[in-house]
Amino acid sequence: MDVSVTATAKLAGIRTFSGRVSLILDDGQGGSAYVIIESSRVVKAFQAAGVKPQPGVRVQLHGAVTPPVAKMPKGIQAHAIRVVK
Repeated sequence: MDVSVTATAKLAGIRTFSGRVSLILDDGQGGSAYVIIESSRVVKAFQAAGVKPQPGVRVQLHGAVTPPVAKMPKGIQAHAIRVVK
């Protein structure tokens, strides 16, 4: 059963690979999340906002919580992202 989640936080890290982007989000209160999302969605969101994808930019995303995988904590498989100004 998928658990839906909406998160708003600052980007702490960005890494691209094979049509996907991994993001590390920091909520500024000690919480963080590891996110996977299609790179085309990230490109569109940042182009629409007129900013470069870089640490410190606030984003809001929607997706499903993923189970822990081999030495990795739970994460989020994001389906939508937007830049929050």
